[in-house]
Amino acid sequence: MSRKRELTYVKSTNQWCKTINGKRKYFGKGRSKSNEEDYQVALKKYHSFIADLDKNPSLISTTPTAIENEKKAKKNPKKYKYAVNQLSKCVSRWTEYQMSRVTDLEGGVSHSSGITLGRVISLKGYIKPWVDFYGARKQLSKLRPIDLENYRNLQVGLMQEGLISQNTVYQRFASLKNFLNFCWEREIIQNLPRNMKSDLKMGMKRDRPSIKDIFDWKKGEVKKLHLACANHSPAMELWFLLALNCGFLVKEISDLKMNDCLWRKQGWTKVIRERQKTGTPSEHTLWSRTEELWKELCVGRYGTEDICFARKDGQPLCTYKNGFKNESVGTTMKGIIRDTFGGDDHRSIRTLRKTGSSFISARFPLVDSLYLAHKPTSVAQQHYSVANYKILHEALSYMEVDFGIATRLSKRHLRKPAQRSKKKP
Repeated sequence: MSRKRELTYVKSTNQWCKTINGKRKYFGKGRSKSNEEDYQVALKKYHSFIADLDKNPSLISTTPTAIENEKKAKKNPKKYKYAVNQLSKCVSRWTEYQMSRVTDLEGGVSHSSGITLGRVISLKGYIKPWVDFYGARKQLSKLRPIDLENYRNLQVGLMQEGLISQNTVYQRFASLKNFLNFCWEREIIQNLPRNMKSDLKMGMKRDRPSIKDIFDWKKGEVKKLHLACANHSPAMELWFLLALNCGFLVKEISDLKMNDCLWRKQGWTKVIRERQKTGTPSEHTLWSRTEELWKELCVGRYGTEDICFARKDGQPLCTYKNGFKNESVGTTMKGIIRDTFGGDDHRSIRTLRKTGSSFISARFPLVDSLYLAHKPTSVAQQHYSVANYKILHEALSYMEVDFGIATRLSKRHLRKPAQRSKKKP
C-alpha cells in the first residue's frame, strides 16, 4: 500500500504542488513521482513556506521560490544582488507566479484570476523577444525609457515588414507591461519607465464578421449541415444543436452538468448555468430535438453535479494535456463542414455560435449579448437592471423554425417556464 504524500505530483509540469487557499503553489521539480530525493527537497520547501505563511499571511500571493530568493539575498546581499535583478531570474519568477494562477480545468475548478497552462506557455513565448533584445544576464534595475522606445521601434518594424502580425505585437507589449508591473509590485525595480504606457501601446486588429464567416441560413446552409451531422451520428447532431441553440463551444458542452438542465419539471426546459470564462449567468430554452437528444445521450444522474456527456472511456469530451486542449468534437465538425461545403471551407463549430448571434442581432437588437453570455457593459446592466431572458427565448423559438430545425413555431416564451428548485440535489 502506497504511503499518502502531503504534496501532489503534477505530471504535465513535472512539479510537486499543493493547493493552499484555492491557489496552487509549486515547490520544485521532480524527475518522477517515485523519486524520493526530489520529493523530500520539495517537502522541505513546502514546510518552510507554511512557516513563513503563519508569520505573514500576506505572503500567500508570493511564490515559494520568490520567498527563498529574498531570504538568500538578505543573508548575502553582495552575492545575490545581481542575480535577483537579472532579467532571466526575474522572468523565471514572473513565470512561476503565472504558473500559480493555473486553474484545474480538468477538475472543473475555476477562479476569477485563474488562467490555463496554455496561456502560461503563450506568455513565455511573448516575453522571449524582450529577453533576447534586452539581454538575459542584464540587470533589470538598469532599465531606461530608451530601451522601451528601441524595443517598440524594432517590433513595429517587424510588423511593417510583414514578419509578424499586429496582434502578435499587441500580445508582446501586453506581456511586457504585465511583467514590468509585476517587478515593480515586488520591488525588484523601484520605478516604472515613464514611457511604458505610450511606447507599449498597440491596438488589437479585429475584423468584423462578414457573410463568409457564418452559415447563410437563408440559403439553407444551416439545414444542410444539420442533416450532415445527423447522418454522421446522434452525438454530432447534439453537439451541432447545442452550438447553435445555446451558443456553446466544445469546452462549454464538456462542462455541462446534469443539474444545469432539469426537464422533470412543469413547463418548458431550459439550460441555466454560469459561463466559466466570464462567470456571467446564461439561460437558453432547449429546442425539441435538442432536448430529445440530451435525454438520450446524457450519462450522469439526473439533478446531480455529474457531467452530462463523456467519451466512451468515461473521460470528459474536452481535456487538457501539457497545457493544450485535447478533444475530437471540433475536429470532427470541421471534417463534416468540409465534406459538405468543400475542402477549402474555413468554418468551424465556433461559426455556429457566430451564426446564432448574427440571426438574433438582425431580428432582436441587443439580445445577442444574452445569447453569448457576455458580461454586461453599461452601468445600468451592471448595477441596476435585471436581465430579461424572455425576449431571448422568443428569439430562439423563431431561430428553430428559420434554421429549419423544426417545421412549426413553438412559442415557448409564452408558456410558464420550468421552476428550478433552490435546494441542492
